[in-house]
Amino acid sequence: MNLYLAERKPLYEGTKTLPAVNTLKLLMALMVVGIHLPFYGKSYVFDFLRIAVPVFFMISGYFLPNNKGQLSSKRILKAAKKIIMLIVVYNLVYLVWKFIRKGSISFSPLVAIVDGGGICEPLWYLTAYLWALACIYLFVKLKLDKLLFLLIPIGLAINLLMGTYSSLLFDVQPVFITTNWLNRNFFTVALPCIAIGIAVRLSQNFLRSNKLTLILILIFGIGLLCERYFILNQMPGDATGDISIFTIPLSLTVFVLAITNPKHESTISQWGVRHSTNIYLLHILIYSILGTAMLALSLPEQYIGYCIFPATILFTILVSNIGQRLKIIILNQFNKFKALKSASKS
Repeated sequence: MNLYLAERKPLYEGTKTLPAVNTLKLLMALMVVGIHLPFYGKSYVFDFLRIAVPVFFMISGYFLPNNKGQLSSKRILKAAKKIIMLIVVYNLVYLVWKFIRKGSISFSPLVAIVDGGGICEPLWYLTAYLWALACIYLFVKLKLDKLLFLLIPIGLAINLLMGTYSSLLFDVQPVFITTNWLNRNFFTVALPCIAIGIAVRLSQNFLRSNKLTLILILIFGIGLLCERYFILNQMPGDATGDISIFTIPLSLTVFVLAITNPKHESTISQWGVRHSTNIYLLHILIYSILGTAMLALSLPEQYIGYCIFPATILFTILVSNIGQRLKIIILNQFNKFKALKSASKS
């Protein structure tokens, strides 16, 4: 039942990079910041900001197979190790900040393992990605690869029905419907979107026309607006989900546009490689620090609202640069230590 055929020739080969995808990662990271931070006119674009997380999962899925378009347990484990490292590092960072602010640390290990957003909300992304990788690993080991694609409609349907469209099923929403975990988890978001990314990798022979992709982006974008303002607003109760019917199609077409874009390497795409992950995962920390400092200085609330978004971006990139430099220094010192150790043995 192995679906991944070796004769499929992916767009991404060996050391070849896709600069447009790296640029897209930077844009999506900024959109994630926009979801959590206040800025003028946010209400008009909020639903479009929601495509950021699905796009990130699709990008991860696209690069998960090897150059022959095959999934391997070794490659999945390698990706899982990176995610585990990120989970440990960023949870420790937010735990330290939580202790500095409140003087104590209280969190549920079970919530941290299952949800991932108990310490800091955006960290649910990492946990969901790790659980999705575990599921994909199991499917590969059992040679049930095709079933991954069956989970796309199942997972997304559950997300829509238990989230955005839950008011169609329940006159009075049950308490469990309001929990974010139902529409921010590995089964209803991460796994379906990663599977979509894998499917794009396998179906790239059809990805040729940028003009068609642009037309679809326009159609799905208009569809998302109509869905939000003309349909969802007519439902009894509040829509609690992150994903609407047009969210995933719009995410997919934006992702495909980047995959098929022949853009060359640029400063922006390099920023995407270096900073997108840190912007995604650090912006809440920077926002919290800046907000605390601005309130301590008794700055007007309006001033805080207008400047916090660009300030968070700039400071996050600054912290990311410092982290990158420290990482290089540490690795260089480690390599020197290994070389000296090898020389002493010989």
